Amino acid sequence: RELGGQQALRWGDWKGVRRRLKQGDDTIMLFNLKADPGETTNVADANSEVVDRVSRLMGEAHVPSTDFPLPAIDPTGD
Repeated sequence: RELGGQQALRWGDWKGVRRRLKQGDDTIMLFNLKADPGETTNVADANSEVVDRVSRLMGEAHVPSTDFPLPAIDPTGD
């Protein structure tokens, strides 16, 4: 199933997920895998410092691709 371009990152007990990157949405959903292994509750709003860290790690891990562009996170070249 296509979710519009995704990126996910696990950091300890945390998992950050971005969906709809092709549509320009860079919102990070955050899950505490120790407390919620089924990833049913997005706890991003209550953990802004963790979201900031996950966002930095995602930025470091991402390699832009001309074959699979993700406008929400790829540089525009302007």
